[in-house]
Amino acid sequence: MKDQCYIGGIQRFSTEDGPGIRTTVFLKGCPLSCKWCHNPELIHFEFELLWNEQKCIGCGACARVCPGEAILLDERGVHADRTGCVHCGACIQACCSAALHSHAVEMTVEAVLDEVRRDADFYRTSGGGMTISGGEVLAHGTFASALAAGAMGERIPVVIETSGYGDFNLLRSLAQCSQQVLFDLKVMDGEKHRRYVGVDPCGIHENLSALARLPGMKEKIVIRVPMISGVNDDIGNLEAVCGLMRACGLTQLHLIPYHGMGLSKARELGMEQERFEAPAQQQMREAAQLFQRYDIKTDIMGE
Repeated sequence: MKDQCYIGGIQRFSTEDGPGIRTTVFLKGCPLSCKWCHNPELIHFEFELLWNEQKCIGCGACARVCPGEAILLDERGVHADRTGCVHCGACIQACCSAALHSHAVEMTVEAVLDEVRRDADFYRTSGGGMTISGGEVLAHGTFASALAAGAMGERIPVVIETSGYGDFNLLRSLAQCSQQVLFDLKVMDGEKHRRYVGVDPCGIHENLSALARLPGMKEKIVIRVPMISGVNDDIGNLEAVCGLMRACGLTQLHLIPYHGMGLSKARELGMEQERFEAPAQQQMREAAQLFQRYDIKTDIMGE
């Protein structure tokens, strides 16, 4: 049994990851490769080093303590070669300017629950609880299941946020013990989905359809669409989302405008991420109206 997992963050007092006041737990590791990912530090499953060049003062303390020679200091300044990183974190401890850091902390289920319990009173008064997000929750089956069971054992309501890409039996098990399932639909066209997300969408759509057929599940599922201009904001894609939702009997939708928060984090990871744009506000409203015509309750997140 995997009783530990790299946690990319624990966000308290979240109000957009399910009902009420919530604590959102971000599990590190995702099998998708969305080109617009706003949390690129949560894609890989292992420890990763982030380096903020603007904060670096070039003192070389990190290079002196690195056992893998993954950090070099020369006349051009500090350079990170992450292939030599042994994940010891010594450079982070040595960095006096906080230029080096990592979002990943390996935690047990009990350690995560200790953090979640801190706001139990707020959950009770607001109808909130714990949201398990990612990364991708379905890529962490044993840990996610134990975390959900632990919260349920303390009467803390659970929400899961998922791309739907993974084992259906695990999805069903987690969904059945959750008060809500936030289910992402990114791009409906198969070729575009493979190009922008990295996997075929057929299994995702099949998982959603099968999940919606389970007793009492339709009311739990909220579809989430990240709105990216020129990628999935066209009428054809929106109508395809609407068609799948209607076929599944689903009536709740969140439209989430793209934001570029992942760009700076990708640079700190030594990656280059493509910049996209969010649709104009009027276009977002028109998209919402399309779904509302079919009695789909639609919220534009962030408004």
